[in-house]
Amino acid sequence: MEIFSQIILPSITTILTGLISFFFYKFKKYEERRTLEEERKKKELALREKKRVEDFDSIHCALLAICRDKIIEICKVSKQKKQISSRDLETLNKFYTAYHKLGGNGTITAIYKKVLELPLEQ
Repeated sequence: MEIFSQIILPSITTILTGLISFFFYKFKKYEERRTLEEERKKKELALREKKRVEDFDSIHCALLAICRDKIIEICKVSKQKKQISSRDLETLNKFYTAYHKLGGNGTITAIYKKVLELPLEQ
């Protein structure tokens, strides 16, 4: 019993303490790696979202410019002819509606309204 209490018991305690410390160390390292991986994924997602928003903004601006250009083109041709065809009027209305839904300003409205006053082409 004397050997057990003086040699074996302290050895077991030391070994168990070492094992517990080792497992805590490994768990801490695992948690650190997991946290770093989560942060990396969050940054990657944020970058992707930023790129998506930038792409959307570019497409939005391009569509707005296309609508504006087409409206101006139809209005110019119609003013020169001093009349507008029903097909051009329908196209103009669609582009004008889209232009304003996309956030277009009122500059085009004055041009649009003048063309609406033109007679329909026969």
